[in-house]
Amino acid sequence: SGWNLAANPLVTIVSKDLLTVEYDGETLSWQQAANAGWVQTNINEWFLDNHQHANELVPFGGYWIHTSRALDVHFTPHLNDYDSREVVDEGWNLQLTASDALGNAGGDFVEVTLKEDANKQFLYGEDEFDHPNPIRPDFIDMHIDRFDWVGISDNHGIMVESPYFSSDVRPLSEVADFQAWNISAEAYNVPGDVKLSWSMTDEIESDLHLVVKGEAYNLKELASVDVPTTSLDDMVLV
Repeated sequence: SGWNLAANPLVTIVSKDLLTVEYDGETLSWQQAANAGWVQTNINEWFLDNHQHANELVPFGGYWIHTSRALDVHFTPHLNDYDSREVVDEGWNLQLTASDALGNAGGDFVEVTLKEDANKQFLYGEDEFDHPNPIRPDFIDMHIDRFDWVGISDNHGIMVESPYFSSDVRPLSEVADFQAWNISAEAYNVPGDVKLSWSMTDEIESDLHLVVKGEAYNLKELASVDVPTTSLDDMVLV
């Protein structure tokens, strides 16, 4: 259980959605296993200087997989039959990325999502634990802070032991209400400023701001902002 660094054992590209997961004699598709609380939905890879989600696992690539228990993930050669994949409602999504403004240190990102069928409280596989730190001395570790979740368990009995998350999904029905995500980061051996940038899956009618040390940046008018490392402990996405 926890973070696992694994490789694609085949010499062909394997789609994440066509992996199967076996636990206690039962085998589920990847998305079904995520819905059951066996695995986190996203698989991560390290590309250039940052984590990113991997939808396809290529030969010789290394991938971070988070599981809630000891289980087996099966890689099977397949044709790209997209009709066989389960359609998932992704909702509205924003990815906030922190990178070294000088382009040297490793970066990080967090995601917030609003969708119709989301669970308001913690749900493993929907809300995702913080990415593992890279094996290098200079990097940025950014996370969504949910100290209110520590010690609680979801409907699968999976307990929150750490307050740091890379993804927080909330119901779309609450978009009319005030929403705030507390975000912080630590910069290790980053001598200059940190560049914060963001991307959205589509537009949203609500106002959208990133508040850093009391200063609000309109995310609909800007694409990025450089902030000192001393400001990373006090950020709110509103």
